[in-house]
Amino acid sequence: MHEIREQRDRAQEGREHDIGPDSDPARARIGHGEDPERGRREHQVQEDLDGPAPLLVDRDEAEQTVVHGDEHRVASERDEDDERKRDTGHGSPLVATILGPPRTPDHDLRGKALASPFRYHDLVLATSPAHALGALLREWRLARRLTQQELADRAEVSVRHLSFLETGRAGASREMVLVLANALDLPLRERNLLLGAAGFAPAYRETSLDAAPMAHVRRALDHLLAQQEPFPGIVLDRSWNVLRMNAGAQRLFARFIGPRNPPPIVLANLAHALFHPEGLRSVIVDWPQLASAMAERLHREAAADPSQGGPRALRDAVLAYQGIPERLRQPRLHDAPPVALPLCLRAMDGAEVRFFITLTTLGTPLDVTAEELRIESYFPADDATDSFMRSLAG
Repeated sequence: MHEIREQRDRAQEGREHDIGPDSDPARARIGHGEDPERGRREHQVQEDLDGPAPLLVDRDEAEQTVVHGDEHRVASERDEDDERKRDTGHGSPLVATILGPPRTPDHDLRGKALASPFRYHDLVLATSPAHALGALLREWRLARRLTQQELADRAEVSVRHLSFLETGRAGASREMVLVLANALDLPLRERNLLLGAAGFAPAYRETSLDAAPMAHVRRALDHLLAQQEPFPGIVLDRSWNVLRMNAGAQRLFARFIGPRNPPPIVLANLAHALFHPEGLRSVIVDWPQLASAMAERLHREAAADPSQGGPRALRDAVLAYQGIPERLRQPRLHDAPPVALPLCLRAMDGAEVRFFITLTTLGTPLDVTAEELRIESYFPADDATDSFMRSLAG
C-alpha cells in the first residue's frame, strides 16, 4: 500500500512538471491520457490562426450568414439541389465557401487575413476555375439576352444551380459545361474556351486549313470556288481575313483597284478593304449603303460574341478609320439584316458592274477552323455585269 502511494505521488509530480509555463499545451493534454490526435488538431488550429483566418461555422446549422464586406448573404446548405451535388461529384461548394478558402500552395496570401479578413477569400475565388467559368457564363448569357430562368430552362437545370455556377459558388462537370455551351449556342472556339475556364481540355480541335486532315475541306472549297467562275468567290475566316479567292475575284479586283498600291491590310482583310481610306471606298458607288449594312453586321457579330480579340476588336478597328460617319458607330440591332448585300463598282475609266453578295458556311463542322470558314460569292445583278465578267475571263 505504501509503494502504491509513492507511485501515485511521483505520477502527480510528473504531471505538474509537464504543465509548466514552458511546456507545450498540446503535449500537456496528451500527458493526461487524452487522444494524441486531438492535440494535433488543436495545434493545427493554432497555425491557422497565425495565418488567414477562415470564417468558422457549424455545419449542422440549417442556415448560415456569410458576411462579405458590407453585404450579408444567407445561404442554406440543406436545400441545395441534388443535381448540383451529382454534377460536382464532391462535397458542397457552398460549405467550402462559408468555411473559407482551402489551404493550398497555389495562393501565397498567408498573413494578409488580419488586415482584410475577406480579401483572402476574394483573391482565391477570383483565380479559381469556378469563378472564371461563372464570369464567362454570365457574359455569354447577357450577350444572348437571356435571363437565368430562360437559360436554366434551355439547359434543363435549376435556376439556383445556374446562379451558383455564375457566382463561382459551385463547380461544373465537363458534361455540364458542354450542356450550357449548347444551350447558349456558342461557336466551337468559345466552347473550348468555356471548357478551359472550367479546368478541362478542349473538346474540339483547331486544325490549320493547310494541314493534311483538312484536305477534304480544301477540296470542297476549291470545288465551290471553281463552280463560281467566272464570277468572284472568296474564302474568309471569322475575322474577314482572305484565305482563298478564285480567278474571277482576282480579275475583278485587279481591274477596279488598278495600278494603286493599297496597304497590305486592305488586300488581306475584306472589312478593312471596305472601310480603309485607301481601300475600295473610291470605287464603290453605293458605299454609304454597303458600309452601313456591313457595320450593322459587325455590330451583330460583336454583340453575339463578347470574347476578347474577336469581332469586337475588328469592329472597333475598322470603324475608327478617318471619314467613317458617326452614325455607323451606333448599332441598330432592331433592324432586320438584308438577305443579300448589293454592290456596285465603278472603275476610273467608267466601267461599272453590279453584284449581289451571299455568304455560305459549312454545315455540322467538328473543327473550329472549318466552322469559322465563310464563302463570299458574287452574283451578277444584271446582264451587263454577266457579260463584263465573262469578257474578263476571255
